[in-house]
Amino acid sequence: MTPRGLTFIYVEYGDMERLQLELRYSLSTLLYWGRPFALDVVVYTDKPYRHADLPVRLVDISGKISEFSRDGLYHHRIKPCVLLKEMETSTNYCVMADTDTFFREGFFERLLASLRSGAVAVDRRHGRNPMPQLAGFATSLPNAGPYRYDPKLAVEYNSGLTAVDPERHLPVVQDAIAWIDAVLDHGARQPIEQIALSECLRA
Repeated sequence: MTPRGLTFIYVEYGDMERLQLELRYSLSTLLYWGRPFALDVVVYTDKPYRHADLPVRLVDISGKISEFSRDGLYHHRIKPCVLLKEMETSTNYCVMADTDTFFREGFFERLLASLRSGAVAVDRRHGRNPMPQLAGFATSLPNAGPYRYDPKLAVEYNSGLTAVDPERHLPVVQDAIAWIDAVLDHGARQPIEQIALSECLRA
């Protein structure tokens, strides 16, 4: 059986030059330390020409920004939407990395060991009860079913890097997007995409 590879996913849109520079530095460390491994790198962007010289796949999302962000209501919703889009067609493990992520020696061995064991890899743990104002909030998620925010159980992990297995975790990302929408409709506007993924993994 051919070992499964790693698909690294970046999202870069808008006009912040800093994000473009961060992406190039991140990619340089990714390719340097990841050279022995089966890597696929994709950049989802609204301006593909900015990255035409890079050794990556480019996906133009200029026509999807409004849909993915709910007409600009919450732009960080774009991240799980892009992750889901890649997971729907990929046979690799999918790793979403923020543009300011950089990679070091030994990372890929540890990442693959975690993913092959069935685990999800995330950046770091922030703590319990990340949104106290959601106490008692309830909704129904498409895969996990009934959900209620419990301050004693709710948890948040940072999503600066998120690594998942499409064969196992597609329903989790679908639920995370539904969780974001339900919380937005509830009135929340703080950064919630990483809480969504954390809570849906827990659920």
